[in-house]
Amino acid sequence: MFGIHQGLGVLFPVEPLGVEWLRTPHGAVVFGGKPPLDVMTSGSQDGLLTVRRFLDGARGGSYMQPNRIDEAFMPYDDTEISFR
Repeated sequence: MFGIHQGLGVLFPVEPLGVEWLRTPHGAVVFGGKPPLDVMTSGSQDGLLTVRRFLDGARGGSYMQPNRIDEAFMPYDDTEISFR
């Protein structure tokens, strides 16, 4: 459980966004359209490990679908890159 909590803390800047992610149906194949919380509470340890592995992958740079924070992101352009 601590790994799930830690992963949510790294990926989401405020706790309510992490809770929302847990409760919202997710399109990733491992969740099958269900909210991650449903997978976690399915009654098996495998559900907890599935969510933990997904979050570990997202923290490590694997693809994770954009969220609301990403909507306002503007790509950098060459003038913003500096070499020292």
